[in-house]
Amino acid sequence: LIHCPRKNNNLTKPVGKSHDAKVCIPITMSIKQSKFIMLCVMMVVWAVYEGKAQQAIINMPSADITPVGRNFAMHEMQFNAWSGEKNYWYGTNFYCKGVGFNTEIALTTYNSGFPGTNTNENVGAGFKTTLPLLDSLLGLHQVQITFGTMLTYNLRGLGLGNFSYAHLNMRLPHIDTRLTAGISRGSHQLFLPNQEAKYGMIRQTATTHFIAGFEQPLFNGYLQVIGEWFAGRHDFGFVTTGLLYHPGSKDHVLVLAYKIPNFKENGSPGIVFEYGLFF
Repeated sequence: LIHCPRKNNNLTKPVGKSHDAKVCIPITMSIKQSKFIMLCVMMVVWAVYEGKAQQAIINMPSADITPVGRNFAMHEMQFNAWSGEKNYWYGTNFYCKGVGFNTEIALTTYNSGFPGTNTNENVGAGFKTTLPLLDSLLGLHQVQITFGTMLTYNLRGLGLGNFSYAHLNMRLPHIDTRLTAGISRGSHQLFLPNQEAKYGMIRQTATTHFIAGFEQPLFNGYLQVIGEWFAGRHDFGFVTTGLLYHPGSKDHVLVLAYKIPNFKENGSPGIVFEYGLFF
């Protein structure tokens, strides 16, 4: 950046694309206009920021956006092999592409596996956007809002559904912990509210619930302690916590976590393993 002097309380801007172009043209603008321009610049910088983390904390969509022009693919499996008749293995796969403007588009397959009659097996397509609000607030930094939606189609005959969410996220000073809190709403085709679908009673309602998460980077972000919570009685209603690791390159993402149900009717505890790749 080339810093031009201020004269007569007028802002100035550089002309040209290189350090050799240092001609400055005075521009008269109000304080509100200058703040608006600074916010726009900050949004553009964050939109092209090449930092890599994880497009979901574990299952909850995170504040991270796939860099413009890049792709991210991940396979997740959840399993329980120690609960007898309640054993399960489910696989979820998703693909994201960064399209700019703080936005990524996504394709996802949910809950393929066994028991083979899993009622909430779905495919979905949608988007996620993260918008910076404030660079600093009461000592917090990177204050952002993230929102998105997925249009889903149930492969077990329940038709079209939806999963939408919005959350506020920010980082703590010094230790750089990111905290996330918000709400999500999911239709019965994916979330199976009250778990009645598991007993042959498909209740055609949606669930709206609180969501929260944290991400604590360690060792320059190559290792993270992560956790999330979907409140409520539904198929996503678990507390899940674990570790995220970038082996060798931050283009590779490994996650190992353990999930605990909010209520026993939500399902059995289980292990979550994920592998993701930026390309």
